Amino acid sequence: MSTLTTSVNNLEGIQRWTVNHFSLLPKEPGNAIKSPEFAMAGHEGWQLLLYPGGYDAEAKGYVSLYLKNVNGVRAQLSLGIINQAQMPEHRYRSHDVRNFEGSGNLWGYYRFIQRDALMDEKCGHLLQDSVIFECKVVVVTDIVHHVGRVAGSAGSERACAAKLVGDMSQLLHSSLYSDVTLVAQGVEFRAHKAILAARSPVFKAMFDSSMRESVDGVVTIEDIKPAVFRQLLRFMYTGCYSEDDLEEDHEEVSRKQAVVEEKKSDADVEDAEEESGDEDNDVEEFTGLLLVAADRYQLSELVELSSSRLMDSLSPENVADRLILADQCQAIELKNLCLEYLSSDPRRLAACMSTAGFARLSKMRPTMLLPLLEAMVPASAQQDSRKRQRDTPTKFGRSQLKRKRS
Repeated sequence: MSTLTTSVNNLEGIQRWTVNHFSLLPKEPGNAIKSPEFAMAGHEGWQLLLYPGGYDAEAKGYVSLYLKNVNGVRAQLSLGIINQAQMPEHRYRSHDVRNFEGSGNLWGYYRFIQRDALMDEKCGHLLQDSVIFECKVVVVTDIVHHVGRVAGSAGSERACAAKLVGDMSQLLHSSLYSDVTLVAQGVEFRAHKAILAARSPVFKAMFDSSMRESVDGVVTIEDIKPAVFRQLLRFMYTGCYSEDDLEEDHEEVSRKQAVVEEKKSDADVEDAEEESGDEDNDVEEFTGLLLVAADRYQLSELVELSSSRLMDSLSPENVADRLILADQCQAIELKNLCLEYLSSDPRRLAACMSTAGFARLSKMRPTMLLPLLEAMVPASAQQDSRKRQRDTPTKFGRSQLKRKRS
């Protein structure tokens, strides 16, 4: 038997653009600032277009940012800002491949960031009135087809692994020979006890015991959203977690929810749709909920994957809540990165302290504030404080001195 392989060859490129004296740029919509043309990913003619007052009147109050190339390049695009700690931040990335062709074909973000947020140095985007923008492209060069013979190679192993993932995904989707029903907030999912027990110690303990769930074959889960639980099941069956699967899962869950909602009044249906709309589409919030669910069912690999996604988008506005989440789920790497993110820049910490998330952190995890408070105090002051503590005698010590003198 022969093997057919199709590969997409590509080139990656990154370019940074420093814009000085940003506050002096036009604030009115429609005024474009163009970068010099540059070469990237094997192609000439790239150019960044910045609209410091917004692309048009509807984008007023925002900064618009676009990338242009007139040479007919096909590429994926990522745009972001390099913060004061020289780390990428406020990144936007598209999974689509677009064609760059024609002088009027711009690709970017109409409302990239609010101008006030960008101008506030406490947020960490602006340093001495300068902003560093970063663009990254993955250019598609060509598509290559290869015909070969099956052999015991790494390629065949990857093919076998991909086949296994596909088969397990189909098993979950079809519910073939399923023997347990999982009900997440009224939405039913059919699954297999053996797979759940093999993947999760929590499910194994549940099915090994004489608990009602094991006897009845029905597990009720009230505190996990159906879309989140569907992604959790997908990971347990396939070992894969990808944001590309979220849309497919969302459509499946929406169909099941529609069946559940038919039993409710029309008013209840409208309320449910309004409540589930924006939240389910918020990838960052979804990832946080998935992290909590993964921790609950002791899926350590999924905890690590979810934590990694949350690490990529830290900001002064969300880092306090992510710190609470990391501590709650024992996500050590995420917790350490959040603490380092705050303690490495006093201005960033000050911006975080003004958020509602920091108020929640102070109330729910007060001990976690200690390393942050130490970071605000200069090292010399800390040494002086420890020295005074050593040199100051206790009450017992002073009484002993008096006895010795007498």
